[in-house]
Amino acid sequence: MNVKKKSILMNIVFDANVFFQDWFLDKPDMILLEKFINLGGSKLVIPEVVIIEILNKYGEKFTELIQKINRLKGLLPPSKQLFHSLNKEEILQDYKSALTSRLKILRAERLDFPSISHESVIARNLARKRPFQKNTGYRDTLIWETILSNMTNEKIKTYFISGNHNDFCDKSGEILHNDLQEDLERKGLSPDSVILYHNLAEFVNNQVKPVLTSIEEAKRELIKGVYKGFDIDEWFGKNRESIGSSIQQFMESMTNELRGLEDLSVSYAEDHTEIKIDKVYELDINQIYIDAFAKIEIVFDVFVFKADYYGWVSGKYDLDVIDYDWNDHYIFAQLTTKLPVNFAINFNIDNGTVDNFEVKIEEFFGFCPNCSEPILSDAAEACGECGKSFF
Repeated sequence: MNVKKKSILMNIVFDANVFFQDWFLDKPDMILLEKFINLGGSKLVIPEVVIIEILNKYGEKFTELIQKINRLKGLLPPSKQLFHSLNKEEILQDYKSALTSRLKILRAERLDFPSISHESVIARNLARKRPFQKNTGYRDTLIWETILSNMTNEKIKTYFISGNHNDFCDKSGEILHNDLQEDLERKGLSPDSVILYHNLAEFVNNQVKPVLTSIEEAKRELIKGVYKGFDIDEWFGKNRESIGSSIQQFMESMTNELRGLEDLSVSYAEDHTEIKIDKVYELDINQIYIDAFAKIEIVFDVFVFKADYYGWVSGKYDLDVIDYDWNDHYIFAQLTTKLPVNFAINFNIDNGTVDNFEVKIEEFFGFCPNCSEPILSDAAEACGECGKSFF
């Protein structure tokens, strides 16, 4: 792999929510990070308290999905049953073994619990020092103390990847909280010795991709649709259902953009704009990573409180009402809108297939009131699609 000459010294610490998006650490962004780690100069670090939480959450998720499958099995004839009963303990042990094996491949360092006294933890809680807030934050405090105890070299930066920015950051959600900065200064470290990223994709975009060199020839061929027989538009058409299912996981984070609509679920991924290929990276001689973007037309099933619908929602969204009287309180409808979507695709050169892919909703700031296009900048004064002013 061609790499820009740059000396990097860093520890990369994962919080548990990184795993919730990629249980087996094998999705495209993780594979790209793996190649980055293999270049040297960086190390993946996982606190033991995080491992315990991952295993616990995996068990909870397994139980939740098994319950849903069991309800479905009650509707199926005997010849169409999905599978025989699964032993939860065996599945959990298999996952624990798979996770341990994967972390060894990544040469990850597992950090034991910090040697901090219960008195110190209680004192921190009573003083309401972050990560504590009221009576929450015990687990996060153990993670933070683990990070602190591991920081013995001021030349090595620690990049902490956690979606829990409320407990670790200031009000902006971007900068390490003052309480945590003071902890670093007491150890003789700079306040910017620990840099927090909200998710793995954000870290990869800012710290990994700039170090790697994009393969321009492969990019040009992919744009033309002639790279190793792979046509990205054709691939999209064959994977609409999977892409729609992947988008569903972002619905909870879109409550501000789609205010007034409840229980959003992706019904279907419709057409897309031209898929723009940004970068292509060589993972090894048999794999490439494709970084792409498109606006996708998504059909959502939604529920709207009747008073809200007749009061203001019907004027804000172009809804296709399926049932005005779903029940005494709600209307059932569909909303068709475009979402800005980033694709990370692992393409296997040997067999000409996609091994894995991820989709992520790019940050946007509502929709154009004229044409319903997503607004991609909070400083935009006019719609980039129809040109109509927002003022």
